[in-house]
Amino acid sequence: MLTTTPTPTLAPFSAELLGQTVVVIGDGLETARRARVEGADVVHVTGDPARFFDELPEPVDHVVVAADWFHRLDLARVVAEKIRVGGTLLFVDGVEPTVGWAVTVGLPALIGSLALELAPVRVNLIAPGFSGTPEDVAALAVHVMTGSQRTGATYDMARGRQLLPLGV
Repeated sequence: MLTTTPTPTLAPFSAELLGQTVVVIGDGLETARRARVEGADVVHVTGDPARFFDELPEPVDHVVVAADWFHRLDLARVVAEKIRVGGTLLFVDGVEPTVGWAVTVGLPALIGSLALELAPVRVNLIAPGFSGTPEDVAALAVHVMTGSQRTGATYDMARGRQLLPLGV
């Protein structure tokens, strides 16, 4: 299902995304709101993102993927073809791993590899852990989309908490 994000009543923080198009896939409602406040045209995709991008008539500036991890590898290549040069493919994932979620530990390495493969599109990861609020994630997402040329980076919001080997 394709939905648009309603215009928020907040005044723009700095209008850093003015004139840019941001697509948010999945659970990133607060990020979609913040991008709209920053001046972006926002499309919030909650249905089949591959189908959405196949039918997209023109490129977009940034894509935020806050959806089920298992669809992302195929999605990354499809999406990258629809992002303008220098745009951002930003994943939001990384609640601290539990048994059965070993893939979470490998996300930073995967993001680094995708950044090399999908350049000149910038590929980054926000890992909110249990500490990052939706507002914190949204603010960081806007910063990553606009204020940095970094690619292959993981932005860890776990407030310094490090992963420990199982059984420790």
